[in-house]
Amino acid sequence: MNDTFLLELKQNLDNCITELDSIRHLFCQNPEADFTRDRKINFSTMIDILLQLESRSLPNELMNYFDHTITAPTASAFIQQRNKLLAEGMEFLFHDFNNTCSYIQTQTYRGYRLLACDGSDVNIARNPEDESTYIHQGEKGYNKIHINALFDLLNHTYSDITVQGGKELHERQALNTMVDRYAGSTKAIFIADRGYESFNVFAHLIRKEQKFIIRIKDIHSNGIISNYALPDSEFDEQIETILTRRHTKETKENPNTYTILSPYTDFDFLDEDNKYYPTSFRIVRFKVSEGVYQCVATSLDEDQFPLEVQKNIPCQMGRIMRSLLLCASFGRISQ
Repeated sequence: MNDTFLLELKQNLDNCITELDSIRHLFCQNPEADFTRDRKINFSTMIDILLQLESRSLPNELMNYFDHTITAPTASAFIQQRNKLLAEGMEFLFHDFNNTCSYIQTQTYRGYRLLACDGSDVNIARNPEDESTYIHQGEKGYNKIHINALFDLLNHTYSDITVQGGKELHERQALNTMVDRYAGSTKAIFIADRGYESFNVFAHLIRKEQKFIIRIKDIHSNGIISNYALPDSEFDEQIETILTRRHTKETKENPNTYTILSPYTDFDFLDEDNKYYPTSFRIVRFKVSEGVYQCVATSLDEDQFPLEVQKNIPCQMGRIMRSLLLCASFGRISQ
């Protein structure tokens, strides 16, 4: 990256922080009082510090930020100011900055953005009173959050992010949330690993008119496709079924027409008024080595994305995602 490009990015970020500061009352615990007095750590400075924190102790981070001056604020002062912030402020900044940089995201694959979804646990400061993040383990226990992110594989940027408490972990739900609010003008191919195999995920993507390719369990496992009569070889098959929770004579005697979902299986589009949900998607199975196969569920068009093309997409995703290890850039701060 050249210096001009980096300076432009920095200016975009500074402008976004200035915009956030102008509406800071929306993102403070006590809008009428928080960040209204003239202090060394004002609202903009607080945001700037948070963005630059690395993995050192908080006192060292503050000394570094304030050029090791004797007037640098204490860790206690920083924490008091930080506690005035609502988490929604950082979320606003993330999306605002992404929007200002949308013109930079020019790389596509056959006209589509490649958005890979994955998640990672991050340990945070211990707080047994935080029920959503506190994990009872050992003598003391610990707190963690789970960060779910959409990463643009070609433009090397994060497209969206959701944070869940360690006890509220639900990666498929997080992906559905990010799919539903995707507002990019460029169509995308959403890519995910086996943990996201779900009729509910497929339905959210199809209703949003976005493409997807999601690795799923093989035909010999207990995954989605174990219920269908499929050959034990490479294949490219279109699955057409009607999802339902009803155990009637018709649904039980016609497994090729109906797929009966368990009452414990998440599916957002079945209720008392809608008891049947038709759906259709492709299943592609291909050999990766002797006796070893990979299966993916996809909504990609067969003409535009034949079997040989689809073989490469999950492999590329796996290599890139493993090397990135999503959220590795989030440093832990010891207090």
